[in-house]
Amino acid sequence: MNYKYLLVLAIIALSTGRCSRSLNNVTQNPIKPTIYALAESAIYKSEDTGNTWVSITNGLSLYYRGVFFLNNAKGFFITDSMMFVTQDGGNNWTDISTKFPIGVNFTSINFINSTLGFVFCYYNPPIYPEPVPRIFKTTDGGTTWVASDAGTNPKDAFRHSFFVNSNTGFVVGEKTDRGGFPDGSVLYKTNDGGQNWQAMENGIKGGGLTSVFFSNSQIGYTLGDSAFVTTDQGQTWVDLSVQPAAYSSTGYAVYFLNNQVGYICGSGGLILYTVNNGLSWSLDNKGINGHAVYDIKALDSNHVFAATNTSVLLSSGSQQQWQTVFTGTMIRNLFILK
Repeated sequence: MNYKYLLVLAIIALSTGRCSRSLNNVTQNPIKPTIYALAESAIYKSEDTGNTWVSITNGLSLYYRGVFFLNNAKGFFITDSMMFVTQDGGNNWTDISTKFPIGVNFTSINFINSTLGFVFCYYNPPIYPEPVPRIFKTTDGGTTWVASDAGTNPKDAFRHSFFVNSNTGFVVGEKTDRGGFPDGSVLYKTNDGGQNWQAMENGIKGGGLTSVFFSNSQIGYTLGDSAFVTTDQGQTWVDLSVQPAAYSSTGYAVYFLNNQVGYICGSGGLILYTVNNGLSWSLDNKGINGHAVYDIKALDSNHVFAATNTSVLLSSGSQQQWQTVFTGTMIRNLFILK
């Protein structure tokens, strides 16, 4: 019997910690709930819970990697090597890529509040390169960006991040070998707002990690070839795949609506959900038809959105049939402003 795992479940069941503040709640200004979908060559938004969608990147045919809006007016998007900002909800965009070194390839962007944010990347160096940071931090809402990756390995590639508060955060990704090929997983933690990072991979095995999310200040999840859970704010991690709802896919995203309700999605039509902060997980993939699910987000328990290669799907509650609400090409990321 796996006594260590039973102990983890008992700790989760007894946990009453407050839910982590949503990273989307970064301003006190009135917010109009909005869903953003990153397709292959455009970013779309819906302001009516997915009924209608409009492009906000007309004329900018790029390969989009991430989007983050601070409010309905100000937002950012990143491509492999470029960053843009809008001050009018996406009607106009300004290229601010010159704020970063040449050779940086962006992978994700994240803001903790209206002024404090991070952008994560990997480095594709020119001949005879000097070391280049792969984490940049802003404390003025994106006007200036400074290196903020002390303690990390120059060969690590970062994919996703989550901040419990303005001081404590996590970033996950993959190690690379001398040839630049994937060579295992990485997970770092900061306790000082990103000034310094410490590897926290105790218990994590397998390939690169794609997503990390904390349901409260202590309990968090990260995904890759396997799924892992921590109950001690990242000090140790336990394999989650021993549960009855077998995790046999490659995980792409984990997301919690609150400190009880959460979702995991991945390859082969995988969607798992929990209503007890991970004590148990159940399949929720009616209507997915085996399509890879790259991201999952929720406005509320009746509006859960999933991104596949060809569409954005909506579920109006657990174990309900998923319905297509938007059709596009290569939809890999969703962002919820609420």
